[in-house]
Amino acid sequence: RISSSRLLGKLERELIKYTSFYGVDVNQLIRHPHKRYTLQFLPGLGPRKALKLYDDLKRNGPIYSRMQLSSDDDRAENNRSQWDDEDEDVDRRRTKILGSLVYHNCCSFVRVEECPDMQ
Repeated sequence: RISSSRLLGKLERELIKYTSFYGVDVNQLIRHPHKRYTLQFLPGLGPRKALKLYDDLKRNGPIYSRMQLSSDDDRAENNRSQWDDEDEDVDRRRTKILGSLVYHNCCSFVRVEECPDMQ
């Protein structure tokens, strides 16, 4: 007989493994709120940071690039000229959503695909 805590631990490990393998399209979370629970299984997030990210997506709408999730400090290190004026305006609303370490841990598992709301 397997204890419930051991079973939950194994289940959580499998959810993390498959969520990491397939990734999470953050723009789909806006249109399909039931999928928001997959965010907490991305490496670097967890329940609280996943909820904060979901609330930001719900409040500010879809994102166009993973870089919009990083803090200003991270973007300052990169070439900011890649953003046009419109993207920078959208970017400013999302300041400090994910800190530097959290962003670097989860960014490769976050997918950003175009959604109908982006037009």
